[in-house]
Amino acid sequence: MDRTDRFRPEEVRDQLITSLRALRTDRIDLYQFHSGSDEAFLDDSLQAVLEDARRSGMVRNLGVSIRGAGSEVQTREAFGRGYGVLQVVYNRLDVRAESDVFPFARRYGLGILARVPLGSGFLSGKYEAGDKFGAGDYRSTLGKDEIARRVHEAERIADEEVPLGVSRARWALAWCLRDPVVAAVIPGAKSPEQVAENASAADLLSDSTP
Repeated sequence: MDRTDRFRPEEVRDQLITSLRALRTDRIDLYQFHSGSDEAFLDDSLQAVLEDARRSGMVRNLGVSIRGAGSEVQTREAFGRGYGVLQVVYNRLDVRAESDVFPFARRYGLGILARVPLGSGFLSGKYEAGDKFGAGDYRSTLGKDEIARRVHEAERIADEEVPLGVSRARWALAWCLRDPVVAAVIPGAKSPEQVAENASAADLLSDSTP
């Protein structure tokens, strides 16, 4: 929960070079400004470094991963600064992006990456109302009443919206993908079986809208 922001132009360039070496590649398809402040995002010297990386071929596309609370500035400025992708928190428990970000993305042809598509695990049915989380876990900041509210809402959704025979996690991923503006979801996975189940969520869209 305690992170050091390193958005100075020289730091970002060093990070990019380090990533290229770690990935053993000469190009990154999508390089994202991740959860930084508006001040850092609007730094012309940082934008110059990123644009130079794209022009030189080290980066193919630029994106911006917007903080959970949202940033009107970053959403509005992304297109004009050459960003093609917006990454936002979006799931069945948190639909703020539908009104705050999606209209802008449709207008300017930006792709959406849905972050936290399982609602921090609540939509998968993994947690109960009385569960507690460690100090380093984001969910520990929610408070017991909010945790209980999310658990109960996820249960209601499971009872009323998830089809029989479909896992809650698979349905939640497909729910995000039902809107064509969402290009992809970003779920976690801890086993090959979870990877396969996550990938199969797209199959639900070929049958009917979840």
